[in-house]
Amino acid sequence: MSVLPGHRPRGFVAETAVLDATVTYVSKNSDSVDRPTYTFTSQAIGSGTTSSHLVLFVTGGGSATSASVTVGGSSCTLLNSLGGTREMFIIQKPTASTTANVVVSFSGGDSNRCGLIIWRVDNLQSTTLVDNDTGQVSSSTAPYSVSHSAGGVVIGACFCYTGVSSISFTGMTEETGVETDLEGGRPMSGASVAQASAGTTSGNITTNTSQNIHFNVVSLR
Repeated sequence: MSVLPGHRPRGFVAETAVLDATVTYVSKNSDSVDRPTYTFTSQAIGSGTTSSHLVLFVTGGGSATSASVTVGGSSCTLLNSLGGTREMFIIQKPTASTTANVVVSFSGGDSNRCGLIIWRVDNLQSTTLVDNDTGQVSSSTAPYSVSHSAGGVVIGACFCYTGVSSISFTGMTEETGVETDLEGGRPMSGASVAQASAGTTSGNITTNTSQNIHFNVVSLR
């Protein structure tokens, strides 16, 4: 059947383009006071619509055993955990506003610190992990490796123990200005990368001195 230019046959359904996911570092925060609950008031959560997603890294310590997180009063979903207090969460952006109160509540007792890093992810197809990697090494280098889908993103973060003054990533790009000393030479940092083709994202997290490096890396599409 011939079709005139500019006309579509009856029943024709146009295909919707599948866009690659994008990842944008938004903000960080920290608090070194011992307490079970930390409220970060008017925390930057980025622009974008409520179709965007937020990925949050939370790190604590002390007697705390696990965390729960809300953004603007809406509960986040746990993606992955290392030891209960190095955790990645995700939530569909609950408001079109660029700020919201972020509340981190630890169970098991007081945390002796809280670090927070937030990324915005757009064009995400699923909140189910493609892959993840976590680890704790007593070294100046922590290797990681995750598989990634075409059009996916990889997000990673780490917390290091006393004496570390610099952190670098290979395989992902460390976010500008994110590295933060949470308490007496115990820094956190984060990195991310968007991947156009399916494959493996691997690299190293390196510090200036041999010390405990705790890391959490997630792959999403």
